[in-house]
Amino acid sequence: MKLYVKIVSVIAVLFCASTFANSAYIPITTDESKVEVLYFFSLKCSGCAGVRDYVRLWKQLNTRDESIVMRKIPVVLNGSKQWIKAVELYFVGKYLMKKYDLPESKMEVLMFQLALQNIDGEVFSLRESLEQSGMPINDNEWSTSLRFASSMSAHSLSIQNELNVSQTPMAIITGNAQRIIVRFDAHSQNAPLDFVTRLSREVAKVLN
Repeated sequence: MKLYVKIVSVIAVLFCASTFANSAYIPITTDESKVEVLYFFSLKCSGCAGVRDYVRLWKQLNTRDESIVMRKIPVVLNGSKQWIKAVELYFVGKYLMKKYDLPESKMEVLMFQLALQNIDGEVFSLRESLEQSGMPINDNEWSTSLRFASSMSAHSLSIQNELNVSQTPMAIITGNAQRIIVRFDAHSQNAPLDFVTRLSREVAKVLN
């Protein structure tokens, strides 16, 4: 039985590798009992800022048992240079967050604030803000964070183009040979709550 399971696992990995050989988007897991949620957003998007806490809480509550995995993917709409800078800002912040063990919620609040204020050089404003709060960042780590951001930004935009993402915030749910799109309805009376409620409902359908 153990050998059979290993063979099946190898076949699944090989299938995934061949299927997504020329694809920017490669699923985190090939386990059909699991669901992956891709959450597309921008630090420049006020709707994304409004739904941020709802999405963070949803992730905390729904990814505990590992049957659901979630990836946050920053995107660019209409080729906006400011949105491109916001993608870089996000990945610089993500690198520093992991390197210095910074709380995700506080970092995201800071990054949204910097991006929505339309400050020139907002990536460097992030370093200034962190250092002013008593967290010195050495030049080598800063340079590494910029290289990481450059690489991840290109990959992130490739996924966006491949999956035809043209709206934020938005989620794509994959699993069980299904792909379901959940869009943000800005006209809803309680748009953030409505978004995560529909997200839960669609994820449940895929799991069942």
